[in-house]
Amino acid sequence: YTPVIKFTLLGIAIDLLFAQLASDTKLIAHQQRQRQSSDGHDTQEYKIDDTDLLGLDEAGVRSLNGARVAQLLLETVPHLEHFRTTLRAVKEWALVHGLYSNVLGFLGGINYAILVACICKRHKDAKPASLLKAFFLTFANWNWPTPISLPNGVANQPPAGVMPLTVWDAQSNPRDRMHLMPILTPAYPTMNSAYNVGIAQLRRLTRELAKASQIVDNIERGHGSWSDLFQGDGFFRHHQHFLQVNILADNGSSFMEWFRLVEARLRLLIAGLEAPEYGIQVEPFAKFFERKYDADGCCTGFGKSDMNCKHEACFFVGLRFAKPVEDIDLRQNVAEFLHKVSSWNGRREGMDVTTEMVLQQDLPGFVLNNMSASNDCHSINSFDSNDMSASSCSDESAASTDSESTNHSGDDESSDSGPERNRRRLTRVAVPTTVTQQPQHQPEQQLPKQSTSTRRNETTKPAHTAATKTPGPKNWSSIVKNAEGCDIQSPTKRAKL
Repeated sequence: YTPVIKFTLLGIAIDLLFAQLASDTKLIAHQQRQRQSSDGHDTQEYKIDDTDLLGLDEAGVRSLNGARVAQLLLETVPHLEHFRTTLRAVKEWALVHGLYSNVLGFLGGINYAILVACICKRHKDAKPASLLKAFFLTFANWNWPTPISLPNGVANQPPAGVMPLTVWDAQSNPRDRMHLMPILTPAYPTMNSAYNVGIAQLRRLTRELAKASQIVDNIERGHGSWSDLFQGDGFFRHHQHFLQVNILADNGSSFMEWFRLVEARLRLLIAGLEAPEYGIQVEPFAKFFERKYDADGCCTGFGKSDMNCKHEACFFVGLRFAKPVEDIDLRQNVAEFLHKVSSWNGRREGMDVTTEMVLQQDLPGFVLNNMSASNDCHSINSFDSNDMSASSCSDESAASTDSESTNHSGDDESSDSGPERNRRRLTRVAVPTTVTQQPQHQPEQQLPKQSTSTRRNETTKPAHTAATKTPGPKNWSSIVKNAEGCDIQSPTKRAKL
């Protein structure tokens, strides 16, 4: 870990890293040069070089490397403006499609920057439109986990006088061999900047890259416009089942602290729910829907400045089940996640997490803006159990369309529509609805009031008291629909994930 202060300034989220230099002579000289500039508009960024690493501990080196990697990228790309334009487009695409979050196991800013820089260096004279096409085509078909690095290579040897540090090396380090999507930093010590990426996230990333590549091909042939690339793909139209995780706190300051803690644990929940051997695939969407409530429980909207009102952030995971599956029991994995976050020592009164199963037609109103009516999307309710093998992350399966994913069985569903179709296809799912324990001496907390038209299946049961081991939750939220096939085993017979 690196020492960091996270804050928001004028609406911009900032991570301020700290590193204590062994000598400040060079930094002072830089500051003096800046003071002598005419009007301050030509201020130059402090250039970090190898001499600044002298005398630093490992945390200090890693702190400097955030800015150092960014500087190296800007110095090495052949056409800076082409790089910036392409990177802006890629980031916008990732944000719209729920693929932008390092914490949630997708890719973040530095990951996308390295990938775009790699494309820029391989196509030195290409314009942004051509670079964007090459980006999607290249990484939709990349043979992961073959590592990505800049053409000039990576820095595996420390600069003179700098203490040796561990570098990423899949050949000698078994832990590095487990990484699914290695994107290597160019500065010493070389690290995998995408070590958080999980199976579910890689599968979604690869599939969305393939879709984007097809869209760009259509644009090139005159069958579309660039706006098609930046329209939401209707994630919430692609699935019938969702696990909704609600993060709640009584005020703004408690919410931010609690939210950061729960957000950092969601990757574990996603990884735990992914169970190919039991016919379960998960599809996380890297976006939180934030809402605020007044004292009467009425929603006050988004982005309000009142820090004393109740805050809530909702996170959704799409669920896919193998065709024969009729009953799914997610209670054990979800209960373990709820117990882990609720056992945090810093948890205070009013900090809560709830979970609920939601059908597509019962999604809260505040997610409907993400359901693009212009896309002809099919709901992914199920998939062939043969598609659950390790090869499900391969280029071939990732490039397959969603309409193909829903058509593995021999049933002809073209004539089905509405409730009749859902009654046959949906699966019974059980999850715990509340945290497994509450801070001691805490009164019962109620969820903010909402109308049933925007929220379904919500539970306001009191949470359990503290216990020395995880108690079994007493209240379950179930979705019951009929489907053909066999039963999923109970949690006691499932492998621990």
